[in-house]
Amino acid sequence: LGSTITPQIIQDQVFTVTAENQYGCKSTATHEVFLTEPPVLSFEGNTQVCYGEKTTLKGNGALNSTWTDGVKEYNGSSIEIKPENNTLIRMTGSNVANCPATIDIDIVVLSLPTISISGDTAVCKGDAFNLYASGAKTYKWNTNDETDHISYTMGSTTEFKVTGTNDQGCVSSASKIVSVRPAPLINIEK
Repeated sequence: LGSTITPQIIQDQVFTVTAENQYGCKSTATHEVFLTEPPVLSFEGNTQVCYGEKTTLKGNGALNSTWTDGVKEYNGSSIEIKPENNTLIRMTGSNVANCPATIDIDIVVLSLPTISISGDTAVCKGDAFNLYASGAKTYKWNTNDETDHISYTMGSTTEFKVTGTNDQGCVSSASKIVSVRPAPLINIEK
């Protein structure tokens, strides 16, 4: 008995209250409570990102959305992030009845390949040089060669750059300058 109750609602329910005053007169009132389901949240976007890259997550199923990475909080239907480490993103959304729901999204940061170039650093003019790339799955040089090894003959000092891609699709690059040594000048006197 009392003027206030705090029931736990697990289904639609009609509440009826009867009041009696000091004269024994009674009055009855009813109140209907309809159970509103929380929103069913989902998201779109990449949950794996190469180190240094951004990813955009778009929330679905909510009228209003809030995002947090444990440090900052963002409002809106989507969020663009550039994580440096594996990160947990929590999306909280509410519907028209202001019922909340939450989903957790694990963002995995993938390592970049560590590319290195070995081989000749200087050759005599007219001689061929060899460069070898390592640290990735596939390679592309600024000479348009798509292999881990290149060999050229050149007439002047040149910088060679190779871009490597690892198994996860992450990209990194390295460069090396190959110097050309001048050939000796030979004079033959008669």
